[in-house]
Amino acid sequence: MEYTYKEEEQGIKLKLTGKFTFTDNKAFLSFIEDTIAKNFNTLFIDLAGVDFIDSAALGILLLTRDKCANTNIKLILCSPEGQVKQMFKISKFDRLFDIR
Repeated sequence: MEYTYKEEEQGIKLKLTGKFTFTDNKAFLSFIEDTIAKNFNTLFIDLAGVDFIDSAALGILLLTRDKCANTNIKLILCSPEGQVKQMFKISKFDRLFDIR
């Protein structure tokens, strides 16, 4: 997985591309910790470029949700497509996340 991010007035926009798997755990959570330290109100995670997500990455997103909730940061998952959208549906992530 690769990512880019942009700090904007409404929050941080994180754009992910490629496969989001267990191997991304350490780097992703490190980025999230750094982001939380910046005290932004909202974190947008753009998933349009992610073509595969595994169960470990779903767990990483759950950890991210909890970290954001504990620091009053709103987390919004954006544009899941294909297999990612299907995994979210199977996992009932629509009940756990703000997905747009």
